[in-house]
Amino acid sequence: MLSIPRDLAVEVPNSKRIVKINQIYYEGENQKEGSGFELTKTVVSDILDLPIHYYINVDFYGFKKLIDGLGGLDIYVEKNLYDPYFPDETMDGYAPFNIKAGNQHMTGEIALKYARSRETTSDFDRASRQQQVITAIKEKVLSIGYLANPKKILDLVKIIGTHVKTDFTADEIYALSKIATDLDGSKTVTKVLTSGTDRKSVV
Repeated sequence: MLSIPRDLAVEVPNSKRIVKINQIYYEGENQKEGSGFELTKTVVSDILDLPIHYYINVDFYGFKKLIDGLGGLDIYVEKNLYDPYFPDETMDGYAPFNIKAGNQHMTGEIALKYARSRETTSDFDRASRQQQVITAIKEKVLSIGYLANPKKILDLVKIIGTHVKTDFTADEIYALSKIATDLDGSKTVTKVLTSGTDRKSVV
């Protein structure tokens, strides 16, 4: 599992302009409505020299509903996190976020804030926390037998509803769920692209 920094500078395909990678989706949509995800896959493929076959996009509300639908997540917080600048719902003010180090049970709301906070830590730290949340979702789904039960998969899809976008077909999602049940989570390697010189953290 690899996280790409949101501020990574990339060239817009068929253009000489350089933008942050988190702008590529909108560049695609500006070129042709509905092509933002395809352009994103193309750019990420070029960066990694690997084919990107599919995408999944979940908005904030869908993210929270997914986690709450799973009964919350258990995550080990490595160090105290306090962000006095976390934006409130109106985006006009602040809603300070604070969570203590140690084992924490997170609702969808708390997990979203944990994954989004970055004002008092680096974007690389945020990427690591996002990987923690994704891993916790995977482990929760596997632990309660969702992937082995097509009905439960459909229930999750209904929970998320229109808040998820993907180019996976229903048949492909079902096939992927059967593969996922056989994966050894202990062998999952997680990396975050950073600006540091530690080769262990730079892929």
